[in-house]
Amino acid sequence: MLLRTLRRVAYLYDVPPDTLEELLRGGDVCEYARDEIVIPQGPVGHDQPLYFYVVTDGAVAVRDGRRLMTTLRKTDSFGEWGISHQRGLRVADVVAVRDSQCLRFSEVQYWWLVQRHPIIQERIGKIRSFLPRVELARAQAQRKLGGDFPTGLSVIATMTTTQLAAVALFGEVRTFRRGQRIILEGDEVDGLYILLSGHLTASVRGVVVGDLSEGEIFGEIGLLEGKRSATVTVVSFDADVLFVSRVSFEHLLEAVPAFSWGIRETATARRDASGGARRTRREATRHPSQPE
Repeated sequence: MLLRTLRRVAYLYDVPPDTLEELLRGGDVCEYARDEIVIPQGPVGHDQPLYFYVVTDGAVAVRDGRRLMTTLRKTDSFGEWGISHQRGLRVADVVAVRDSQCLRFSEVQYWWLVQRHPIIQERIGKIRSFLPRVELARAQAQRKLGGDFPTGLSVIATMTTTQLAAVALFGEVRTFRRGQRIILEGDEVDGLYILLSGHLTASVRGVVVGDLSEGEIFGEIGLLEGKRSATVTVVSFDADVLFVSRVSFEHLLEAVPAFSWGIRETATARRDASGGARRTRREATRHPSQPE
């Protein structure tokens, strides 16, 4: 069970089983009561030990004073950056939201893991760089849930931090300017996109069929059907998107199986809604004497 949990940590998805088993043998299972501090904010003395953690049950909150930065749940990890880049300072409190359990690993174990698989440090750095932006997109998407298409529709709205970390790990941020076309109807499919900031329109055969706003995913239909079904254009001053290539998409489906279901549900709903929008436009422009 604990080995399976380690395997689902985003940056460990392809680490060999023998490495994970050895890491697990050196770890401790720690229990925390509700409101108990797992990591205190503040300076860390050179004689004080440092640890990184993987949540195996319950949930912990990362807080800067009273401000909630994020909530971490099963398979989410934390504390790595404090070892690799901020040895003398913990920048936030980590507190148990309810009775929780974590796997705890030492600083020595961290450097052993990175020395054995150097790519891990690069992955952790990439997740740290991109994850806050993806988390912001998730928060914006969550606020839109319950609205009409497309603003109420986003696969990332219900993703866990581990799932978002996997998306951040496999993606790259691209910036587009007003008037640029991000994807073009009929083009070869190269990947999918998550809109981090900005505003876009989607059009089919030159007719606008919908708007896209922050937190939404697009381009997924092409990956499933093999062709671009719409043109997506930037209408704001600029737009940042997280691009996941076709190859990375396949890796993502393996690392985050739940992502596959979300993609398919989003693609189906967007396709249905686009068809409905086109029918509505045709009806709105039909001459009164035209038959139904």
